[in-house]
Amino acid sequence: MERAAAPPPARPAEWWLEVGELLRRGDGCLVRGPRAAALRQEWQEVADKERRLDDRLFIGLVGGTGVGNSTLINAIAGETVSRSGDRRPTTERVVVYRHAGRTLPPSLPKQDLESPEHTHPVAALEPFLFLDFPDFDSVETNHAAILNRYLPHLDLAFVILDETKYGDRVLFEVLRALPQSPENLYFILNKTDRLERRYREGFRQVVADILEDFRRKVEHYAGWPVEGHRLLALSAREAFLLRSEDRGARDDGRGPPEFRRLLDLLEEYLSQKHRLAVKELNLEHLKEELAGKVRAAFLDALPADLAARARRRLAEGEAESEKILLAVPVEVLGGRERGALRAATLRRLRPRLGFPVDLVFTPLLEWKGRKAGERRSPRAALADRIRAHYAAAGQALEVFERGYGEEFGEAMAGRSARQDGPAPRGRAAIDWGLQLDGEIAGRVERLLRWRRFRNHALPAAALLVFLWALLHPAALALVRLLLGEEKSSWSEVLRQGLISLVGGLSPGFIFSLLFTLLFLYGLGALYLWVRLAQAVEDAIAAVESRARDEVRRAASERFRRLRQELEDWEREKARLEELVSGAGG
Repeated sequence: MERAAAPPPARPAEWWLEVGELLRRGDGCLVRGPRAAALRQEWQEVADKERRLDDRLFIGLVGGTGVGNSTLINAIAGETVSRSGDRRPTTERVVVYRHAGRTLPPSLPKQDLESPEHTHPVAALEPFLFLDFPDFDSVETNHAAILNRYLPHLDLAFVILDETKYGDRVLFEVLRALPQSPENLYFILNKTDRLERRYREGFRQVVADILEDFRRKVEHYAGWPVEGHRLLALSAREAFLLRSEDRGARDDGRGPPEFRRLLDLLEEYLSQKHRLAVKELNLEHLKEELAGKVRAAFLDALPADLAARARRRLAEGEAESEKILLAVPVEVLGGRERGALRAATLRRLRPRLGFPVDLVFTPLLEWKGRKAGERRSPRAALADRIRAHYAAAGQALEVFERGYGEEFGEAMAGRSARQDGPAPRGRAAIDWGLQLDGEIAGRVERLLRWRRFRNHALPAAALLVFLWALLHPAALALVRLLLGEEKSSWSEVLRQGLISLVGGLSPGFIFSLLFTLLFLYGLGALYLWVRLAQAVEDAIAAVESRARDEVRRAASERFRRLRQELEDWEREKARLEELVSGAGG
């Protein structure tokens, strides 16, 4: 005898939603492309079938006048949905409470329903449809017939009582008129808070006595037994106040323990009805079949060592990229281009060098400018030069990425798609010419800070030495006069000073003074020239080093992105394996 196929495993609703989310993502690393689009459409069709299920819980409320039907509905909702004025106890009509987004099923009898229906937007009550039957103690005498017409359509029927109405003769007549003891019929003793206020610590015993008395009466007058689990006692008013005014602060927002028994009962029936509806449409098998297709499309053909090979390939590529980068010299500009930059910088700075250093530089800079043909400074094309200088490293990286994509792109759909799509946004392009200008300006400013003092310091010192040489004989005579070493007078001191001054101002002395001053000014200009040239050279070296670091950073960022994509792919693969494990097998 052939064994029947095992039913698919029971999976939570979150599982199905996550499968859909995985298929729906546009930035996936594994599940994407035309196969994902086709499977996503299939997922949507199954989801639409499940959404069209009318798996709401149809609940009937039967009770006497003032027993708290409306309060019970509000307590289940956690907010006001039904008011006591919505119900008219003298009518024979059934009051319907349904969510505004859901309609009545076509199979439900309509002749006894009150119009218009009472709709509400409360999300907590969307899975429920309440039918509030006429009060059994009203003037209407056709209660049993109305209840019998709707009983086959009800998933649950609650007979609501209080301590004054539980022994009403009319209720037992209605129950006796039912064709059988319904399996979905429950009895709720409401307003136990009044018993608690009246009997204090002994109210629980009073409640137990009332329920036991009611159970015996049903068995005696209606003719069928009531199991103990079908008897509930609670205070709908107290539960409503706790859930609406103190939401989540106590009891996890589910009200007192007695009321939580009712909520658990509703959730159990709701889950059972959903499972039956899903089973009726074979949805679980359709979901498992789709999960098997997802596994076959994206997992079964993957080599076991794919991620390890990709990680090893990335490590090799990064090491090779660094090796190629180290083989490229740091210097981007040649000697002539560096000289042109130095000359252009000095020409630009000449007005700021100060007299007479600017005059010393003028003929030299003019000669340099004519020799260079006043060609454009290489700083304007520095970005292009840097790009060309590191072109080999960039091409090697592109070759690696292309090969990596060809080897792993088909399996890692995210890689191939990112290559075909727009390039990822990175940092803005660096203006290397502007960087160089800023670097030169910073270093030059520090050199020119004391330029006026530096320009004239040595010539001024030389001038003081020459002046001292002229005045030395007169100073020596003055000292001797003051010390009384020789017989002298002030006229003698003046005479010695005039002779020394006139004798010192000979053509040879004046020529020596001028030559010394010119020599020292030239020496100062040469010193400043060397310092400025070195500052420009240091600025160029700093920018070239920064360019090398930027090329290395860009390469590291590209490898980091590839590794991140690989990690994302591995996480998605692991999650997908977990989701579709056992499916389609």
